[in-house]
Amino acid sequence: MLRSFSEIEQSRVEWLWFPYIPYGKITVLQGNPGGGKSHVGIQLAADLSSQGYLPGGIRLPSPQHVIYQCAEDGLADTIKPRLVAAGANCENVAFLDDDMLTLDDEKIRDAIADFHARLLVIDPLQAYLGTSDISSASGIRRMMNRLCKWANFYNCAVLIIGHLNKKEGANDLYRGLGSIDVTASARSVLQLEQDLFAPEVRIIRHVKSSLAAKGEEVRFTIDPNNGIKWLTQDDFEKISPKAPEKQKEKLKEKIMVEVPRTEKKQTIAAGMLRELLSDGPMLSSDIEEFFKGSEVGFKTVQLVKNNLKIQSFRKDGKWYWGAPASWGDSV
Repeated sequence: MLRSFSEIEQSRVEWLWFPYIPYGKITVLQGNPGGGKSHVGIQLAADLSSQGYLPGGIRLPSPQHVIYQCAEDGLADTIKPRLVAAGANCENVAFLDDDMLTLDDEKIRDAIADFHARLLVIDPLQAYLGTSDISSASGIRRMMNRLCKWANFYNCAVLIIGHLNKKEGANDLYRGLGSIDVTASARSVLQLEQDLFAPEVRIIRHVKSSLAAKGEEVRFTIDPNNGIKWLTQDDFEKISPKAPEKQKEKLKEKIMVEVPRTEKKQTIAAGMLRELLSDGPMLSSDIEEFFKGSEVGFKTVQLVKNNLKIQSFRKDGKWYWGAPASWGDSV
């Protein structure tokens, strides 16, 4: 049936957490295993259930019902203790007790409708695909389309938690496991990372936003007894090192190092980079200056950098190199 847009009444997007999580849409939170994704999902569920506070000290307008589906952690020994620690009103948080549940199961739609849920958390995506192949574009697209329609019809925010693939350096939107249709269906994609300067700090980066300008990075720490602590800029500056002083000291000590001609220069460069970055990220300009005092050419250094999967990132207008979560086995 062909319809004219003159028949459509305009409406505004409602937000659970502006501009990161809209109501009535799908949001993806992706990150490496053990990075704290489930903690974020639980904290948001707890805050919404109890009229708690979002990062920045913004209080939610009223307590709401939440459906939290988690397939990787125990309900009694992990999920509930985390909800309680995060301050949840557990009467407002429910789950579907069904080991065969899939994303497009009508039970999800019925649960959203019956419970009047404003947030549905799926943790993780890979556990709720049933027999569907996560790499199958057509299968994933069909499941995501049904979930999108339910989210929109009931104005329920859907937060899908997923793992990252191993393609470090790829576009962030292609880092999620499986078909790109997952992130394509989402109106917002958040990526959880570890802060390279302060390993105890986690960062939420807004890598896709279709409904508003991307939000700023959000930082937090995880307290095993009290859940997530959202960090203000002042909080972060107190625990974040101002500069990589240890690397600078190493630089001064080794700036005139001579490379033995009998050893392969790539091997030497790999050893130097591992040592320089062992205490944390370092300015790329300092690294380049360091190798000017050796017989290793910087083109060789850049080749080794790629082989070791060393990360480049920009902070406060300057470029840094930082060690990846796991170093390459060889160069």
